[in-house]
Amino acid sequence: MKLDDWNNSAEVYSELPDVSNIEVNYRAILAHLGACEGKTVLDYGCGAGRLAQRMERLGACVTGVDISLPMICIAQKVSQNAGSAVKYIHMPNNSLDFLDSGSFDVVVANLVVMMYSSKESIAQSMREICRVLKRGGRFINVFTHPCFVDRGAHDYRNVFFGGFIYLKEGYAYKFVLRDADGVEVDKDFRDYHYTLTTYFRLTLEAGFDILDFEELGYPEDARATYSIPEEYCTYPLAALIDARKHLR
Repeated sequence: MKLDDWNNSAEVYSELPDVSNIEVNYRAILAHLGACEGKTVLDYGCGAGRLAQRMERLGACVTGVDISLPMICIAQKVSQNAGSAVKYIHMPNNSLDFLDSGSFDVVVANLVVMMYSSKESIAQSMREICRVLKRGGRFINVFTHPCFVDRGAHDYRNVFFGGFIYLKEGYAYKFVLRDADGVEVDKDFRDYHYTLTTYFRLTLEAGFDILDFEELGYPEDARATYSIPEEYCTYPLAALIDARKHLR
């Protein structure tokens, strides 16, 4: 997704209910994170800071970075109103050169990597993430499940131009978000398709060992709470790679 498009959509995006993200991705991330009292955590691509504040409430010392300055401003305002101490920093490109090497126990990236338009951009971001982690630090990476990206959820749907071809990588597709009333938001959000193989290889090449992999779908209680149609509960919406920076 182009930065200008993201900046122009920041306010709209931050106000959407985002049920699939909160009920599917956040739950899984926090479960993999485990006890985080006193841990230093970097929320890479923090958006409006929803996940960052959740991790802070669990006792983590959280820093959030995002490529969108308007989104960082929204996160700072929300954080201030909530009395949160999360530190938010604008990341003007893929570089985290404003952060010291070995600064964090954990880096979390939620729905970020599929927004990059090339494998090299993903690789660069993963190398930077590895650099700022302490030796043995964790990298929890959640992305739209590429095997089922041609399907959708009750609060979004994906649109492929020319059809979905799994083995063709790096092509853009549009995802259309819906508000709480089911009305589609007229904004041009774009992601890029990569295979699971690519995500695994780039993780390993960046200096990580893979600890776990999980496919994420709606939990039973969320299905009932939000009256989620059965058609959206038969496949995973996202995938999670839990990795560790090399100990050596």
